[in-house]
Amino acid sequence: MLDLTDVPPPPLRPSVVPGAVSHTAPTCGWSTASCPLVVRLDSHRHVTEYTLSGQIFDNPPAVRTRRVWAHAGGCWVGGWDGIYHCNLDGTAAKVSDSPIRDGATHGEVLLARGGAEP
Repeated sequence: MLDLTDVPPPPLRPSVVPGAVSHTAPTCGWSTASCPLVVRLDSHRHVTEYTLSGQIFDNPPAVRTRRVWAHAGGCWVGGWDGIYHCNLDGTAAKVSDSPIRDGATHGEVLLARGGAEP
């Protein structure tokens, strides 16, 4: 007889494992390295989660991670699978399929350095 209750519990994993962090007053944004999830923490400790339309990787190589750049109106998220923008109202949208290697913000503008995987 097969006992389906005789199974060890699955390993625990926190819901958010920060992979990249960016901060601008009064918000702070995090991005995970393996999941297409961004979390914003505001000055009142209110958390907003954004789910991106990107892929999930168990153990991504460094070239497949995403970075996050916070600004007063939200944050930019970019990496190997394109560029996303997260707004303070809780919405997120993909704005480009082009991969980027690095970037910086000036005000609310993302300055991106493009490049495909090696």
